[in-house]
Amino acid sequence: GDDAMKRRWKWTLTGFLAALALCLCPRFAGAAPHEDMPTVKTFAFSCSGMSVDQMRSYQIGETKRGRLAAIELYLAYTFVLPVTDAELAAFSALLDELDLAVWDGYRQEDSTVLDGESFSLNVAFEDGSGIDAFGTNSFPDGYYEKKGAIQAFFEALMREYEIDADKTGYW
Repeated sequence: GDDAMKRRWKWTLTGFLAALALCLCPRFAGAAPHEDMPTVKTFAFSCSGMSVDQMRSYQIGETKRGRLAAIELYLAYTFVLPVTDAELAAFSALLDELDLAVWDGYRQEDSTVLDGESFSLNVAFEDGSGIDAFGTNSFPDGYYEKKGAIQAFFEALMREYEIDADKTGYW
């Protein structure tokens, strides 16, 4: 039916964006890494809105036993997955390509909207730099496109572990 077609189209687009994100990483292309590209140390992005479907949180952090991604969807499901050095390099390259650093210091709120959408972003890089931004019913340039690219990266990571974000269970 239409739902299956929409889902297939969504996954095709998501797969394309994830593949594009991997292609953007110079390390995968065999070229030298971008000189100024900072490596992500910790990452936290969350967004919420009127529907539960809009409520998502993505985090990457280091533990004593390795680097992990925590993905929380719809206030109901949390997945914790290992992140390899190659995946972190690809993700760092993606953030660099998206130029998220220009969001640093963004803090805007449109209080005239009663209901709506909000986001927060906090990134610490290995070089000591970082990005700290949030907005409520107000967003930096390219917000939805960049949010989609971040979401596609984490959905691709979930697919690597055969976890379907559209289903309620893990497998």
